[in-house]
Amino acid sequence: MRRSNLKKTLIFSILAAEIGLSLLGCSHASVVAKEGCQELDWYEIGRRDGSRGLATQNQRTVKVVCEDSDPSLNEALYQNGFDSGVAQFCTASIAFEQGRQHQPNAASSCPLFFREEFSKNYERGAQFANLQQTQKEIARKIENLDQIIKDNSIDQLRREALRLEKNQLESQRRSLEAELSQTSTAKQL
Repeated sequence: MRRSNLKKTLIFSILAAEIGLSLLGCSHASVVAKEGCQELDWYEIGRRDGSRGLATQNQRTVKVVCEDSDPSLNEALYQNGFDSGVAQFCTASIAFEQGRQHQPNAASSCPLFFREEFSKNYERGAQFANLQQTQKEIARKIENLDQIIKDNSIDQLRREALRLEKNQLESQRRSLEAELSQTSTAKQL
């Protein structure tokens, strides 16, 4: 019986230690041990938050005020890092990828002078994703038409109508490919 309680206590202690370590590693940890305050790199913490496009205070890493450090210095280092990270985040390629992946438009995370350009590239990315989806749908329709056209049981008149429809779809697909290429090239500008 004692051995069973000892096992339970040991398992509980290990789980508690793992949870504690994972909380310390979390970017939103609100408590840091006194001895850990001196090792915190506030510039890097701010840079990481900025590079992820975290705009509001409640999204940013919680700043810890340590007893033996200057909170205004920590905040200044954090803000400098955050500004550097935002500059890395507010780029055309990140905006394009966010739009392409249908993520929320994070232009509001960027300084005012970056927002319009960020939003334009975001919209290009969203347009690119929509064009790709349409292209896939057309390719599936063409594939289905090919299967039907090969069927010997359909009459010649129906087969010709299907070939005409297939030709129209192939023309649409070529137009989409040109538009995709143009949208992709605009991303690189």
